[in-house]
Amino acid sequence: MADLVDVSDYKTYAGINSSTRDAAINNLKTQVSTLIKTYCGRTFIDYYNTEKTEYFDIVEGESSIFPTELPIKEVIQLYERDSSQTDKQTVELNHADSSNYYLLSSGTAQCTLSGKTTEAACINNDTFSGSGSNDLTITGYNAMTTSGEVGRSYKVQIDSAGTPDTFKWSRDGGSNWKETSVAITGSSQILEGDVAITFAGTNTHTAGDSWTFTAERWTGTCSNTGYTTQATCEAAGEFWTVDREYEVDSEGQEIIRAQNVTNFRRRLKDSFPSGARSVKLVYKGGYADVPGDLKLAVYDLITYYLKKEATPAKSMPGSEIKNVTKSQTLHSEFPPHIKRILEHYRHIS
Repeated sequence: MADLVDVSDYKTYAGINSSTRDAAINNLKTQVSTLIKTYCGRTFIDYYNTEKTEYFDIVEGESSIFPTELPIKEVIQLYERDSSQTDKQTVELNHADSSNYYLLSSGTAQCTLSGKTTEAACINNDTFSGSGSNDLTITGYNAMTTSGEVGRSYKVQIDSAGTPDTFKWSRDGGSNWKETSVAITGSSQILEGDVAITFAGTNTHTAGDSWTFTAERWTGTCSNTGYTTQATCEAAGEFWTVDREYEVDSEGQEIIRAQNVTNFRRRLKDSFPSGARSVKLVYKGGYADVPGDLKLAVYDLITYYLKKEATPAKSMPGSEIKNVTKSQTLHSEFPPHIKRILEHYRHIS
């Protein structure tokens, strides 16, 4: 985790020109940064550019969640689940992953695979290994599919080169093979459900060539349900629409379940499903730079310990930092002017 200040900034603030106490300052700025992050229940800067995953226990009727890294910079993905059941029928009905979490839409089309920003990239997420032709196209999950499991790991491998070549395929990443010696036709060939593959050539591969991919879902529906992909929908002059199932408040402090949304699971919802870890959030949040008043609190607390002004006091559970040089113990009974600043930033679950 990143420290909230560095040695040079503190020395500038404190008017210190000597390097005599650099080692002590360096140790204290790390210990003080950890103490403040623990006390406030947030890291401030660690997840501004790095994704963080949080789970939330929801009480019946709750329609808001409050992440720890505030303000919310970006919601990458938001998932919910009605139950922890993971039988195949439940998972596939919800278009869910193997843990039964299903993606909530943000109002724009998005992929269950983070970082894939187009439908083509979402569905064709394969990785190729081999020396023959890399000519596999995948037809997989989209909003209209009715079978398959989001996140299921597939592997397709050429098991013989010939006229035509043949392939085998696995639905568990290659641990077991569902079918072998399947002749390549050059047309769409269904693996299972709506997951299909097409090879451009029938005899241009090398034995051992392989493709690995996962079945992913692209959210949204076409105004004409006869079109099942965004590309074909829009090419026909129709509209690809996505219901907003959640929104972030204007101050970036909470995520709110959208009201009266008709979602593809055939029901109206205005709150998150209740239960332990029933909501999963992947997001970025916090600050690009440590806020000025928080920096002052860190500087003053470093000075406080450097001057050994701290007196023995009962520490708050979870906030005590051990193994400090010279047997110092940092605790949460901060000087009043420092505590006032920290209380402003403190996250209480």
